[in-house]
Amino acid sequence: MKTNSTPFFLLAAFALSGCAGGAAGRPVAPPVVAPAPPAVPAPPAFRSSRQICGVETGRTIDLTGLGVPEGSRPRALALARDTVWVLFEPPLLVGLPREVAAPPPAAIAEFGAVEEIDLIPPPAGAAWSALSVDAGDGSVWLVAETAPGLWRKRPGRRPETVPLPATPVVRERGFRAVLAGRGSVWVAPACADSAVWRLAPSGKLLGTAFDGVVPGSCSGVLLEHDWSGTAWALQPEAGAAFQLGFDLGWQPAEDFAVPLPVPDNAPLETWFFWGGAPFGLAPGAAEGGVLLLHRSAEAVEAFRENCGADNALVDVAGDGLGWAVLTRRWLRLAEHQRETTPASAE
Repeated sequence: MKTNSTPFFLLAAFALSGCAGGAAGRPVAPPVVAPAPPAVPAPPAFRSSRQICGVETGRTIDLTGLGVPEGSRPRALALARDTVWVLFEPPLLVGLPREVAAPPPAAIAEFGAVEEIDLIPPPAGAAWSALSVDAGDGSVWLVAETAPGLWRKRPGRRPETVPLPATPVVRERGFRAVLAGRGSVWVAPACADSAVWRLAPSGKLLGTAFDGVVPGSCSGVLLEHDWSGTAWALQPEAGAAFQLGFDLGWQPAEDFAVPLPVPDNAPLETWFFWGGAPFGLAPGAAEGGVLLLHRSAEAVEAFRENCGADNALVDVAGDGLGWAVLTRRWLRLAEHQRETTPASAE
């Protein structure tokens, strides 16, 4: 007997198509999406400041008019009684009259009328990075941070290399800071067992300070004069300051307004006094320029010092006669404003 199998296959195909249609008709669960990472907080916005560069008094000198090689960058300055010294990088020491009004030019046949400026290159291989003036005899002292070295420029003479003592030794690099006065020269090694060495002008070792602050580390000290001539030492890692006493020993300054810490734990590159207040500079600590640091009450305030377009604050120096502000583009010299007492009417 012949059997017709067509209905069976039709029913099977229908059943299979029904199952497929049912699966397609069921709701499909949405794909699992990983949660978004937490938003990264925006960097702190630092307020703009004009408390130093905004003091527009005295004489402002365009650095391009000093005759320095193209590409030179100002690094530091120091004040002598009649001269302001500016250190550039690549190393070049520039001295110009300390005049708050432009002095009359000196006629030089070869170059026409130019201001009297000293351009002093370093000895071969010397990479000067910091300087200090001895107010007693007007000598300029220079050090290099890349390798141990000490130089002295006496008035009217070329820089001379000063021999260093055999011990102690610098473990890495050279000297980060130098301070001269009171018959001594203090140098701060970038990395050594003693953070400050006191030397005679001949280079003889007279003593050390801050011995073994952090054994085996390279914690350094920054040296500075305030406007009264007092010497100070700042330990950035410890956030402590010390004042040089009459016995030439360093005494802790408990109430000193240390301009630390730097935001984002950036290094403090240099510091100075503006009037009687200490300020810190942290170049490159934040995108967009230099941070100016000042401690107010219990907190450190950080500002972006506004010195004009494409410009930034580099250094400040002052003494009993006046002050100087150095930026990447200009140098400003001013005298202290003296209060005058009106004459009494008779």
